[in-house]
Amino acid sequence: MFVYVLSIFENKSILNYSFLYFILLTTFFSVVLIVWMRRYFKYEEYVFYQMNKISDILGIQDVKNVDNSIKRVKNMREYMFDKITTFEGLEENLLKIIELYDDITYFSFFKKQISDINYSAYEIYSSENINMSKEIIDILSNTKKVYTHTFEEKIFDFDGIIIIKEEKFGDFEFNYILDGIMYMLKELYIKMNKM
Repeated sequence: MFVYVLSIFENKSILNYSFLYFILLTTFFSVVLIVWMRRYFKYEEYVFYQMNKISDILGIQDVKNVDNSIKRVKNMREYMFDKITTFEGLEENLLKIIELYDDITYFSFFKKQISDINYSAYEIYSSENINMSKEIIDILSNTKKVYTHTFEEKIFDFDGIIIIKEEKFGDFEFNYILDGIMYMLKELYIKMNKM
């Protein structure tokens, strides 16, 4: 068939038609490529917009950390709202949560005293052996992120928690951790008072 078509045209017209055919094919593939690229970039833009939205909700500055933050929150769910019966169970759950983060250097419950705060009243985790004091926290706050949260009322004679971390927590992550800790403390308090 192709030979028959070639025999109909003269050499000059074959050259013209082959050139026209080449231009048509090139135009077709160019249009397909352009349409695909436009859709791809629109999709990329949409994904980036959604990731920014999620990072704003989570309170994370870097969009690249959204995936890790979501994975950590998902893994924390196993331990956070778990029914516990002893203070050791609470401590085990908190240590499992700390393992999800590579950069937590200190985690403790603190007690307020008359003139000072005892930051190491019940130390859960410390990567370095330091005796926490107001001065040490002031020094560490220059290089690390220091999070303190005071409870509304004393629970087990504790007034709050302190977490020292290398990188910043996302807002949602930190609130999730606080809610989980408060839930576990209150559940444990209720169970111990029933005994």
